[in-house]
Amino acid sequence: MNVQRLIQIFLGLSALAFIAIGVNALLDPVAAMEGLELLPQTVTATNEIRANYGGMQVAFGLTMLAATVKAPLQVFALGLNLVITAGLVSGRVISLVVDGMPNDMALVLIAVEGVSAVIAGLLLYWLNKAPVNNSGH
Repeated sequence: MNVQRLIQIFLGLSALAFIAIGVNALLDPVAAMEGLELLPQTVTATNEIRANYGGMQVAFGLTMLAATVKAPLQVFALGLNLVITAGLVSGRVISLVVDGMPNDMALVLIAVEGVSAVIAGLLLYWLNKAPVNNSGH
């Protein structure tokens, strides 16, 4: 399997995950946050969840989905995935040190986001090392 196909699969799976998280948060922000013990108490809190966990996640996912069929977007989409997931892991690790041990769901997220960041980084590295294909495919 070549690097391009691996990138398409990874970005496709990432897109599905981001879109699923986003749609869930848009449709039912309270339920979407229960696993993380975040319970919005105000309209402003619900608004913030719909924006950051809903709309923004869907936008990330759609960007990654577009990159599965538009090769020129792949570097951007992989970089986006890397920055987002590495940022999430960094924040979670800082919280582990400062705040203590979170619940199991947060620990699962650290692992999934960490693996995603590593894969995105490796694919970016391999993509940049691959010979240039001038055929537009």
